Amino acid sequence: MAPPEASLDHDSAGRSKTSSPDKKPEKLEEVYLVEGVEPASERPYQHPHWYAKLNVHEKSLEDQANCVSDWCLQYLSPLLRLGALKVLDQNDIGAPSEQDRASLTFNLMRKEWKIQLDKTEETNVKRKAKYDARLSKMSSKKRLKAKPFVESEASIGMALITAFGGWRIAFAILIYVISALVQFVPVIILNDLVKYFETVDTINPHTTIAHPWIEVVGLGLFPLISTVCQTRSQVIFQHAAVFVRTAISTLLYEK
Repeated sequence: MAPPEASLDHDSAGRSKTSSPDKKPEKLEEVYLVEGVEPASERPYQHPHWYAKLNVHEKSLEDQANCVSDWCLQYLSPLLRLGALKVLDQNDIGAPSEQDRASLTFNLMRKEWKIQLDKTEETNVKRKAKYDARLSKMSSKKRLKAKPFVESEASIGMALITAFGGWRIAFAILIYVISALVQFVPVIILNDLVKYFETVDTINPHTTIAHPWIEVVGLGLFPLISTVCQTRSQVIFQHAAVFVRTAISTLLYEK
């Protein structure tokens, strides 16, 4: 059997050089170039079917969640499942929630800020009229000693609270307080059950607050309630933090 023929190539100086057909490319990129295939490192990651069908780039997982999933954070399960397969990046997370959009935040904040400016201007007019009325009743010496009129400034804090929703902040604080109070219930139940089991075989057994089996169920139920309330409160405060940052940035940019 005849050995494979060598092919002749010419370099830039016109000299011929021999290359063997059995010679392998030195780098992996040369293999892709020879075969016409794009390197795997440069190809976009293809999400699994169960994650791709969620269309997270069109609508966020949070916006797709129902009430139960929203409170229990169950909508994060697909993202956590994907995180077990690869390192998550911005492309995996997808679009932000609609309530965190900069356009919505800017429109709400601009509207409330204008209302605050109008209220402050109206208040300053009334205060200035009262100030001038008091000055008119003073003598010339007292007028010289009187403090100058200082105009009130619009409250950006009140504008932020109103734009985001004061009821949402109040609700987040309320459920956080509830979660803190509920945390004491398992301690009370456990102490009651311990007293019951210590005296169950005595003449005068301890009378529990509720049936022992109900208290046992409460040991698992009340921590769950506390966790759900605390988590929901933290989610609301996280949205509030994003709203404040976005609103302040957009107002500074507008100026």
